[in-house]
Amino acid sequence: MDWSEIVRKMVILAQESGQITFVQIDELVPPTANQADIERLIEALNAKGIWILDE
Repeated sequence: MDWSEIVRKMVILAQESGQITFVQIDELVPPTANQADIERLIEALNAKGIWILDE
């Protein structure tokens, strides 16, 4: 699984507002992802200055 591609798509979604929702993340993350994968994605988004909203 190419996590860098998933992060890239999330960054594109968040570019305008600097934020992304958990719903958007859920739509992009494959169902085979585990908790550690999700945590790494969240860390990568945080490192890029992207806020994650619970909406």
